[in-house]
Amino acid sequence: MENEENQLQPVLNPIPSGDLWADLAEMTRNSEQLMESVTCRLNALNSALDRLEDRTDRVLVELRQLVGTENQVRRARDGCGDPGADE
Repeated sequence: MENEENQLQPVLNPIPSGDLWADLAEMTRNSEQLMESVTCRLNALNSALDRLEDRTDRVLVELRQLVGTENQVRRARDGCGDPGADE
């Protein structure tokens, strides 16, 4: 039994002395501040990703328009002077 108590002693030694409730309250406040900071940064990242998605959508629309215009120009150029070119 004494051997078991000696094994437990190193586990109990690191517990700080003093007002444990005050330490716990401080740790809780620090954790809440950290979580608030993380939430704020995640919101900023989410906003940035939304703006990037909007920009990407606009670029894709412009690319589709350019490709469509290019295809129309090719068809018109390829069909010049040859009535069967569209077939």
